[in-house]
Amino acid sequence: MAELAMKGFPFAKSPSLSFDFGSADHDIADPFGGSLREYRLVGDEIEASLQKLVQKLKNE
Repeated sequence: MAELAMKGFPFAKSPSLSFDFGSADHDIADPFGGSLREYRLVGDEIEASLQKLVQKLKNE
């Protein structure tokens, strides 16, 4: 799946999600093929980023 995504977007360095919350961009790595621990760590990062986004949207 990652290879297919890279073919569709050859300019991309690696699959990732980008979030910008008014400061520096924060990339979240794609854990594809990683261990369960890596998936959980990425899940924690996504959750924390979403919580920051919710706070930012509430303050606007």
